Amino acid sequence: MKANPLGKGVEMKITAMDLERASACEKEVERFRELFGEGPITITAALCMEHPEFDYNWAARHLLPAALRAKFDCRQAVLWTKRDHQEAVLWAEYGPVECARLRAECAVLWAELDRRCAVLFGTLAEKVP
Repeated sequence: MKANPLGKGVEMKITAMDLERASACEKEVERFRELFGEGPITITAALCMEHPEFDYNWAARHLLPAALRAKFDCRQAVLWTKRDHQEAVLWAEYGPVECARLRAECAVLWAELDRRCAVLFGTLAEKVP
């Protein structure tokens, strides 16, 4: 990590080797290399929003400092609660009769949750002290 020119602490940079050292799954490391080579890349909310397909839950547990990881967990819990509520509303509305439509709408909710977790991770990574 190096000093952030904007004065927000340090820039969180990640390389493929950092992911391997943290025991990331092979699929995630391969995806990283396909997109960014060996790195390093600077983690930002914008970058994470462009790539919500990464496992940001894993990244938060293994790459963020403890204080930021705790913030991630708290904020993610709020996102999960909202998603659970939205899914419950869909179940009540569609029920098991329209299962295919229900699954499609729930997939949209999951994708939105992934996108929001990606932004959350990137935002917190920008605040690494």
